[in-house]
Amino acid sequence: MDVREAVHTVHRLGFEPHGTFGKTRFFTEEPLVDPVVFVGIEGAYRKADYPDLVLFVGTNHTLEDRTLVFGAFIENAGAWFDKHPERGPGFRTGREFDGGVIVWFEEPTRAAIMKRLSELAASRARSPAARVVAGASSASEAWRMLVEANVLPRSWLEDARRTFRHRVREVCDVCGGYAPANCYGRCDDEGYLVSYKWREWPETVAECAAYAEVHELMALFEMLALDLVPPVASWIGQKPSERTIRWTMFARSERKPRVPDGLWPAWYALREAVPEAQLAELSVVSAAPADWPAQAQRAWKTAVERSLRVPKASWGYKAECIGVPFADLPDPFVTAHELADLPFDLFEIDETSIELWAWS
Repeated sequence: MDVREAVHTVHRLGFEPHGTFGKTRFFTEEPLVDPVVFVGIEGAYRKADYPDLVLFVGTNHTLEDRTLVFGAFIENAGAWFDKHPERGPGFRTGREFDGGVIVWFEEPTRAAIMKRLSELAASRARSPAARVVAGASSASEAWRMLVEANVLPRSWLEDARRTFRHRVREVCDVCGGYAPANCYGRCDDEGYLVSYKWREWPETVAECAAYAEVHELMALFEMLALDLVPPVASWIGQKPSERTIRWTMFARSERKPRVPDGLWPAWYALREAVPEAQLAELSVVSAAPADWPAQAQRAWKTAVERSLRVPKASWGYKAECIGVPFADLPDPFVTAHELADLPFDLFEIDETSIELWAWS
């Protein structure tokens, strides 16, 4: 990523230019590192969602290779800033007049920027979403309370483009709930049929609070997932039309790395074209390698550098892709790498929807 790409990334997140700070000196309280770091500011930006914050991107002049970094100047930073937990080798914090400055020594991707701003917002002692929904009699009421308390944007209320999975249990219409053993698996052990419906609010009050705490990251994840629709469509023949976002929450203990279904065709094309990349055989049961996006990006880069073409189909991609240079096809693993930096998972992209998973 170069400066031009970094500025383009910030613009895509909806930030507008806000002058420049010039070269700035920041201080840190960490005793084991150089107390001064110089950052050459390439651009400063504001967004209405963050009224007292200026985001900046720049180059780290402390290092010879001039790596890209990003940071934030927080106006009127209170005592919370001095207790901000994000202090370590990847961060520098300091005071500028009545404000505070944080520099993150990371490449300014969309995922990295929104993740850090979300963490920053959470540390400002904002009322937890769980406190807002206390006393709610239903999940739909809790969702509305979060909107009315300005924890969630009003656009999230009854938005048919974003839905959440609800588990529905109904008495078996065959055994009537009295003889589930005779239904041979049609109903569960208690005589209920289980199905799923999609609604504009989460299934439980607790899920409402959990989603609300990370809604900014969810919005970014949705945007990145939608960015994947055109490249996925070009590999498997789907129409790049508008899709509904579907969220499901699972227990965090169940999470494991997995390559989304829509990326399997491109993965297997690379696996066959660049065997030395040693891309794993994928499975719906076993976990994928933890760094699978990086592996795929390296293999794609190799395929482009060698002017390789898509081999005969071994897994699911459309016939029109066969024989086409990888360089002429969209690389879906760039966006997949950004998705992997966020605390959610993309499960599937089909003709009408994108299924996303959250973890509690």
